[in-house]
Amino acid sequence: MKIQSLFLLLLWLAHVHPSLTAQSSLSADSLIAQGQRLYDKGEVIFLESDMDSAFQLYDQTLPLFEGAKAWELYVRSLNALATVSYYQNKFERYKSYAQRAVKEAERYLGKEHPKYGEALNNLGNIYYSTGNYAKCIEILKTSLDIQERNQVSKLELAYTYQNLGTNYYRAGDFSRSLDYRLQTLKIRQDSLPNNSTLLANTYREVGLVYLNLNRYADAIQYYQKGLDILKTYNPNQNIRTFRRTISIYQDLAVNHLQLDNAPKAQQYLEQALLLQKDDKSYHKEMTYDLLAKVEMKKKNYTQAIDYLLIANRLAELNYKNRSYPVRARIMLVTAQVYQLLKRPKDALDYFQKGLQTLSPGYKLPSQLDNPPIDQVLAQPVALQLLKGKASLLQQLADQKQDKQLRQTAYQTYLLATELIRQMRLGVQTADAKNALSSQSVGIYEGAIQTALQLHQDDPNPDYLRQAFRLAESNKALLLLESLNARQASGFANLPDSLREAEAALRIDLAYYQKQILEARQQKAKIDSARLRSQEQQLFKLQQEYEQLSQQMERNYPQYYQLKYQQQPIQIDQLQEQLAEQQSSLLEYFAGDSALYLFVLSPQELQVIHIQDQESIYQDVQYIRQFISRSPAAGLSADELKNYAQKAHRLYRQLIAPAQVHLPEDTKRLLIVPDYTLAYLPFELLLQQDSGPTPSSFSPDKLDYLLKNYLISNDYSAALWSRGQQQSRQDFSDSFVGFAPSFASTVQAEVRSCNENQLSSLQCNQEEIQQIQSLIGGRQYLAEAASKQQFGQQIEGSEVLHLATHACVDEDSPMLSKIFLSDDYLSIFDLYNIRLQSELVVLSACNTGSGKLIKGEGVLSLARGFITAGCASTVMSLWSVDDCATSEIMAAFYRQLKEGKPKDAALQQAKLDFLAGSSKAKQHPFYWAAFVQYGNSRPLGHSQGGLNWLVLAGLLLMGLSLGILVTNLRKKKAQQPT
Repeated sequence: MKIQSLFLLLLWLAHVHPSLTAQSSLSADSLIAQGQRLYDKGEVIFLESDMDSAFQLYDQTLPLFEGAKAWELYVRSLNALATVSYYQNKFERYKSYAQRAVKEAERYLGKEHPKYGEALNNLGNIYYSTGNYAKCIEILKTSLDIQERNQVSKLELAYTYQNLGTNYYRAGDFSRSLDYRLQTLKIRQDSLPNNSTLLANTYREVGLVYLNLNRYADAIQYYQKGLDILKTYNPNQNIRTFRRTISIYQDLAVNHLQLDNAPKAQQYLEQALLLQKDDKSYHKEMTYDLLAKVEMKKKNYTQAIDYLLIANRLAELNYKNRSYPVRARIMLVTAQVYQLLKRPKDALDYFQKGLQTLSPGYKLPSQLDNPPIDQVLAQPVALQLLKGKASLLQQLADQKQDKQLRQTAYQTYLLATELIRQMRLGVQTADAKNALSSQSVGIYEGAIQTALQLHQDDPNPDYLRQAFRLAESNKALLLLESLNARQASGFANLPDSLREAEAALRIDLAYYQKQILEARQQKAKIDSARLRSQEQQLFKLQQEYEQLSQQMERNYPQYYQLKYQQQPIQIDQLQEQLAEQQSSLLEYFAGDSALYLFVLSPQELQVIHIQDQESIYQDVQYIRQFISRSPAAGLSADELKNYAQKAHRLYRQLIAPAQVHLPEDTKRLLIVPDYTLAYLPFELLLQQDSGPTPSSFSPDKLDYLLKNYLISNDYSAALWSRGQQQSRQDFSDSFVGFAPSFASTVQAEVRSCNENQLSSLQCNQEEIQQIQSLIGGRQYLAEAASKQQFGQQIEGSEVLHLATHACVDEDSPMLSKIFLSDDYLSIFDLYNIRLQSELVVLSACNTGSGKLIKGEGVLSLARGFITAGCASTVMSLWSVDDCATSEIMAAFYRQLKEGKPKDAALQQAKLDFLAGSSKAKQHPFYWAAFVQYGNSRPLGHSQGGLNWLVLAGLLLMGLSLGILVTNLRKKKAQQPT
C-alpha cells in the first residue's frame, strides 16, 4: 500500500507540477529563476483581472521555491495565493493560505523575519472580514513592530498603516484612523507616481474618514483627487481600478446623502451600476443599499425595501461565510425601513438576522434571544442592532401591554450597555470615546425608560436603582478614566522607569498636539514643511505611547484593573455621604427625547420624568444669553420681566418636583447637570412668582434659590462620591495666587479676551493681595505671574488662585487658554501636571464653559484642573466683571477663613455682594457666574476648619494635659491633711 500511495502521489505531482519532477537535476538558482518568471507573469495577469490564471501561476511557484529552499519567496507566493482567493470571494481558501503563510514563515524564517510580519498582515484580514477589529489591530501592531525592527521599506510599512487605519475606522476610532491613513498617504505621495491607482485609493480612504468626522468639504476634495486619477484608466481592464472607481462613486453618494442632496447621490450610484454589470460585481449589494437610503430620504419606503431585498440577496450570494459586517449592516437598514412601514414582525426578523449574522458561532433559538457579548463580531454594527431591537420590543410591549416583552426589551438594552462598556476599552482616543458617549445616549435613555415602566408594573426599588446606575453609566467617563489612570500609575507597583517614560511621552505628545493645532488655526501663515514634520513626530510618539501602555497593562494586571475600573455606583454608600452633609442629590439625565431627574436623599430615591424638554432648553438658552451680557447699556422692564418669568418657570420644572421628596433638614443641593443644563447657575432660579412687574434684581424682590440652599455641583455622582473619600493632604502653604499684568494700556471691564488682544485688568492684583493678607501664602503679581513660576510654585499649596484673562476654544477645546504674564496654560498643559490642591479658583472668564458633548459634559478649563488632581474648583460660566469678581472673591475667602464649607462660603459671598451693591450691580451678570464643583468641605488652614494634623495635635495635647491635671489632683487628694 505504501508503494502504491507513493506512486500515485508522484503521478499527481507530475501532472499538477511538472517542474517538480525535474527539481533534482536543477540548481537552486535555476529553480528560483523559473519560479520568479512564473510569479512575475502571475502579477501581470492578476492586474488584468484574470484571477484563475494568476492563481495557477502563483501555485506553480510553490514547489520551485520549496525545492530551492527559498523560503522568503515561498511565503511570498502563499501570501499571493491568499490575496487572489480574497479577490475571488473564496474566503475559506483565502483563510487557508493566509494561515499557512504565517505557519511556514514562523517555521522557516522565524518570528523576527519581515516576511513573518507580512504574513501576519495578511492574516489580520481574516479577523477584519469577520468583524473582529480588536483582534485584527492586535495582529497588525505585532506585524508593524516586526517590520519596523527590520527597517522594511516605507512602502511596505504603508500597507500595514493602511490596514490599521481601516480597522480603527470600522471600530469607530476615526481620529486614530485618520492618523494612520494620513501617514499612508504621505508615504505614497512621496514614493509613487502621481497617477498611481494605489494613491487614488488612499485619497478615497482619507476622504472616508473626513466624511465620518463631518468634514464634508474635505471629504469631497479627497474623493475628487482619487477620482481624477482613476478616470485616466479603463476600469474594465484592471481589477483594482475597477474596484476603486466603484468605491469612490459609493463614497461620494454617502457624502451627498449626509448633505441631504439625494439627487446627486443617486447620480453617483447610477455610475457605479454601469460598472457593476453582473450579480457578483464588486460591492454591488452596497450600491443597492445606498439606493435604498436615497429612497428613504424621499420617504419612499416601499421602493427602499425593494432595493434592500436585492442588496440582501446579493450579500448572501457573495459573502455567505464572511464579511459578516457588510451583511449585518444591510439587515440593520432593512429592519429600520420595515419599522417605518409599520411592519414590526418583519423589522424584528431582520434585527434578529443581523444579530445572528454577527454571532456565527452561537445559535439564536428565537427572535427574543440575544447572543452572548463574547460571541458578537463587528461591535459598532451589533450595538445598533441591539438598540433597534430593544426599541422595537419596547414599542410592542406598550402596544400589547405585554410584561414579558418589556422584560426582554430591558434585557436587550442592558446587553447593549455592556457592549458599550467593552467598546470603550477598545477605542483609544478621547474623540472616539466622546463620540461613543454621544451615540450611546439613546440606548441609556431607552433602558431608563424601560426600567421605569417595569417599576410601574412591579414597584420593586431595584428598578429605580438600576435606572440611576444607567444614568450614571454614561456621565463624565473620560474624566473618570483620566483620574483612574493617574491613580493607577501611583498605586500599581509600576517601576519608576516606566512611570517616568510614560510621563515624558505624555509631555511630548501634548507639546506636538498643541503645536499642530495652533499651526492649523493660522491657515494664512502655515508652514507646510514644518507642520508635516511635526505630524510625523506626533505619529511616532503616539505609536510609542500605545506600545508602552500595552506593555504596562499586559505586565502589570493591577495597573490595568485600576485604570479601567468602572464599578457600579454604590447607592447606599452615596446616601450615607449625603446624610453626613445634610445633602440631597439632584441628577439630570438628558436623553435624545426625554429629560429625567433623579432625586436621591439619604432616605429614598425617586425618578421624575420632566416634560417639555425643548422649552426648558430654550429657556436656559435665553437666561444664559441674558445674564452673560453686561447690563451697562441699560435694562428694560420687559427684559427683567422675561427673565423673572423664565427663571421661575425653570424652577417649577427642574427643582420644585424634587422638593417634595427632600427631607426637611436638607441644607445642600448637590446638582449633577446634563447637556444644556450645565450652563445654568441653578441658584438664580426663582422660587416664587415675582408678579407682573418686578422692579429690580434685589433678593428682597426676587426669591432666588440661592437664599434657601447651599448649592454644590459635580460632573457625576460617582465623581462626587470619590471626592468625599479623598483624604486630606498635608500642605506646606495655604495659598498661592497669580495675577498677571498685560501689555495693553486699555483697561478691561471683563476678564475675557478678544482675538488674543489682552487688555490690562484694574482689580486682579488687588484681589490677590487682599486674599493673601487674609490667609497668608504666596502671591505672584504682574510679570512675576509667569508660566515658569506657575510650574515651580504650585506644588504644596492648599489653594491655587488665578485672577486673569481666559479664552474658550469650542472648536479645539484642548486649546482653551488661561493666561499668565508671558504665556498661557492650555488643557494640554494641565493634563501633564499633578495638582493635589484642595481648591482651585479660576477667577477669569468662561473657565467652566467649553464644547458640550452629550454624556461627557462640558470640556472646560476647569475640567483640566480636576484631571490634574485638584479636589474642588470654583469656575465661571461667562465673561465676568473684573472689579465685581474681586469683591466677591475677597468675601469668599473671608468666609473660608471662618471655616465655612466652600459652597457655603460662595453662597454667603454672593449674598453679601447683593446686600451691599447698587441696584445696577444686583444684576446676575455681576454675581452669579461662579459655581463650585467637587468636594465642598472646609479648608484645612481656615480659622474654623483647622488643618486636621494640627487639630489632632491640639486634641492630643489637650488629652495629655487633662490626664496630667487629673493625676495631680489624685496625688493631692492622697496627701495627709
